[in-house]
Amino acid sequence: MQKETWSDRLRREIREGERELSGIELEMAEEAWAKGRAEGWAQVQAEMAAKLIRLGQMPLEAIAEVVDLPIERLREIKKNLSHPT
Repeated sequence: MQKETWSDRLRREIREGERELSGIELEMAEEAWAKGRAEGWAQVQAEMAAKLIRLGQMPLEAIAEVVDLPIERLREIKKNLSHPT
């Protein structure tokens, strides 16, 4: 059986009504949620940019506008698509 992490246990206990979050736990949970959301959005932006670059039907400037990433980041993505590490 997989070891239950602190966040898994906390989620389970809250879901089951066994406890409420204390001030610091609530703050930590909110920070973790916001960080996860931001990281997830950044990943979606990069994946969408990579797909559009692969299609080859839009200039990088247009892709930058669509996915809200700087041209420099798109050049990095394009380079990695051409020369994967």
